[in-house]
Amino acid sequence: MRLITTTNPDNGMAMIGRYPLLPYRPAPEAVRAWLQRPPGGYVVADSELGWTVAPGGRTPDGLYQANAEGARAPADRSYGERSLPGRLRLVTVGDSFTHGDGVGLEDTWQRELERRRADLEVVNLGVPGYGTDQAYLRWRRDGARLNPHFALLGIWPEDICRNLNVVRFFLQPAGGFGFLSKPRFIRADDRLQTLNLPVLEGEPLVRALIDPLNSPLLRHDYWAIPNDLELHSWQHLRVARAFATVANLYRRRELRQRLYAGTDPAGIEVTVAIAEAFARDVRRKGAVPVVVLIPMLDLLQRYAEENSLPLAQALRARKLDVIDLGPPMARLVHERGPSSCFAADSHLSPEGNRWLAGWLLDRLAPWLDAARGQPGG
Repeated sequence: MRLITTTNPDNGMAMIGRYPLLPYRPAPEAVRAWLQRPPGGYVVADSELGWTVAPGGRTPDGLYQANAEGARAPADRSYGERSLPGRLRLVTVGDSFTHGDGVGLEDTWQRELERRRADLEVVNLGVPGYGTDQAYLRWRRDGARLNPHFALLGIWPEDICRNLNVVRFFLQPAGGFGFLSKPRFIRADDRLQTLNLPVLEGEPLVRALIDPLNSPLLRHDYWAIPNDLELHSWQHLRVARAFATVANLYRRRELRQRLYAGTDPAGIEVTVAIAEAFARDVRRKGAVPVVVLIPMLDLLQRYAEENSLPLAQALRARKLDVIDLGPPMARLVHERGPSSCFAADSHLSPEGNRWLAGWLLDRLAPWLDAARGQPGG
């Protein structure tokens, strides 16, 4: 077993394939080295949001670029505080499915909306890896000042899990966003309370990672599971660690399924509370809030069986305007297969972005036409 395991240089942990072995405790020197790396050129650490798209940022391959306002757009495009005359401005916030991971700017669903309706100006403030909490905070800081007519909050079902997380490593030990931490909302007396703001950085973050059981903040991290973090005497046997890790992966998968299904209501409850706060803030700015549910490939079978997910039902029960794109995508995938919408990494393909834009525009059209008829529309 020791012969087939490797050591991950980013966290100093033993790995089988791409999966780290229990316990989930990175080496202190690896954490410090990771935190001291030069900042990336496109997605960068942010003390308020955890991480964000850098204004003027660009990936080395040029696939992603941002303007001076931190929106995914050509570097020379500027939106300003007001939309152009005769245009309806939509600001979109959300995770990688809002950002358009894996496709170029011209293949994002926001750009497709603009092509299909010349009176639209659609601002893409999506950020890879975001939870609904971070998307809401980005609206408050970066989206509200753009004074849109409509604000769209994109939610992908996995965001339910992210909304219960504080340090990304504990949600995704195999990697993805390394050791970055993020804000977390909890419900207290029917109100949202913000934790980890500003976010853990530097040595406080190192201490939380290497001694998680003694970090008060991590008691609010659903994925910092004590049994996954504890040091046990049997763990000197590499084969025992490997078998325990495989069993743990199945347990974590079951936890996700319980959150998606609402059997464990913690994820849906906080997600709905965040969406309600988003809607209130948007209305105070004089704009129309819309929640857009973007389907997850692994859950499309549930749409075929139930035509709706518990999250959609919970959002609608709170009188929020919800556009659930799961049913039409489930039908399309059933007829044409997953490749009609999804790339190999399960993000939307260019064709999937076009389908999504079409379905979204069909449902938005009545609101858009009504706004066009209003003074200043």
